[in-house]
Amino acid sequence: MPIEQSRDSTQFTAFELSGWDTNIVGYDLAFGTVTRQTVGSMLNAARVTRGMRVLDICCGPGMLAAGALESGADAIGLDFSGEAVELARRLVPNGRFQQGDAQVLPFPAASFDAVLCRYGLMHLPKPATALHEMLRVLRPGGRAALSVWDAASGSAWSMRRFAPAAVWT
Repeated sequence: MPIEQSRDSTQFTAFELSGWDTNIVGYDLAFGTVTRQTVGSMLNAARVTRGMRVLDICCGPGMLAAGALESGADAIGLDFSGEAVELARRLVPNGRFQQGDAQVLPFPAASFDAVLCRYGLMHLPKPATALHEMLRVLRPGGRAALSVWDAASGSAWSMRRFAPAAVWT
């Protein structure tokens, strides 16, 4: 069964995980330059500053976590792909990265000042569950910033602007 016809979250997750475990380095080489352009706007949207505790969900090669660390924040990156976590550890040696599921976050409630998810939501079989988890681990008054690819222009690779798609406080 082609994955685009599957409504089975297990199949969807297996398909995504296989792709990311196989191609995370290629993704970073091909799209890294473009996606790194959104790091600043994501950090600004979440108002990340020195001393904050930040969670980078679906962290991939660790771009947001690296930016948060450069801002003086304490950042943790989480990705379901072991290969992505290993790449993030290589690219951001002073960062903390772990493997985990964005839909079942392994952190206590209200434990982060900011939660970020850069282009990861559309790779999850149950994005609403992930959104609920993001808000669960966010401290009162904290901010969550998310971005997704925008297809409004008709191009599968375009972004209307380099800004988060949504911010919650």
